[in-house]
Amino acid sequence: MGYKNEAVTSIGDLITKLNSWMTSNGWTNEHIDTSTDAGTGGEWAMVRSSGATNIRFASSWDSENGGSYLALYQYSDQAYVIGDRPWGQDHDSGNGAAVTTPDSTIKTSRHVLLTTTPIQYWAFEDADYTHVVVEVSAANYVHFGWGMLDKYGDWTGGEYCYGQQNNITAPTSGAATWDIASWHLDGHTNDGTSFTDGTELIAATIHAEGLANQTSLGYWMVSMGGKTGATPQTDFGSDRQSNDGITADIARHMFIDGLRAGAPAESFSRHAQGTDISGLHAMWELAPRYYDDTTGHVYGPMGRVKDTRGFNMEDWTGGDEIIQGGDTWVVFPAQVKWSGGAGTSGNLGLAYKKIA
Repeated sequence: MGYKNEAVTSIGDLITKLNSWMTSNGWTNEHIDTSTDAGTGGEWAMVRSSGATNIRFASSWDSENGGSYLALYQYSDQAYVIGDRPWGQDHDSGNGAAVTTPDSTIKTSRHVLLTTTPIQYWAFEDADYTHVVVEVSAANYVHFGWGMLDKYGDWTGGEYCYGQQNNITAPTSGAATWDIASWHLDGHTNDGTSFTDGTELIAATIHAEGLANQTSLGYWMVSMGGKTGATPQTDFGSDRQSNDGITADIARHMFIDGLRAGAPAESFSRHAQGTDISGLHAMWELAPRYYDDTTGHVYGPMGRVKDTRGFNMEDWTGGDEIIQGGDTWVVFPAQVKWSGGAGTSGNLGLAYKKIA
């Protein structure tokens, strides 16, 4: 278990420092290349044992051309194969662009925008997760990470991977409620807007097998909101199981609820004014449920994200620490805290337990 806050100067520097710190805290490095060699630089992959399964992820960026975006991939069941590239691993979840260049393509699938000169990062780690926050410019934060849900029941899976869809440059200040934004296990992201389509490609993914009416041999869920306007979302995309040369790509399904949706978030008025109950600052759990798109039935919660909560940032600044019930929490805006006008993520925030 651990906590780290450290200055960085570039994406390569960030990855190098994260790799070193995570390796010292139980992760195993499977590949790292921060060079600027054409077509080969900018790759990173790690694995961690979590009970009967493994948490695996890979990432890539356009180091050759000084890219700003880090693409994020999740896969299952095999050691990382360097020659297959991050998106070519067996049982890949399907999110994360199948290229290393250019940035304009990388940002069309799961990613995080780090810029070429990030300032500092915070990392929060325990046996079943590593969650990372990066300050990419003054008071502008991004979130990404990997882990295992604290599962309810004995279903197969639970590993997750998330990035962040950046949309604060659009023409209003309502990014905290936008369908096209995505933060952590979001539970709200969907195609129900005229701005874009294909939000399933930027959403968090969760490994799950054998759930009610799940496609045969299916491995993956996407964390979405389930609505396209007033009708249930039906486009969840496919994985990349065909990477194994044997299996066809398999349709994915959906986990709903999380940071911006579901009873826990709604109970604490996530987008309203700050909440203070008997001196305690209200937080809400990220607790996804399974949506059976064949019957419309909903199951769960399937589990919760450990040591992470939604939080209202109205009275707080990124990096502030709150002691509550003997635990220390470090809080951050979802991206840029509201201060009037456009270009913010409102007062939506995330709180991470600091385990020293």
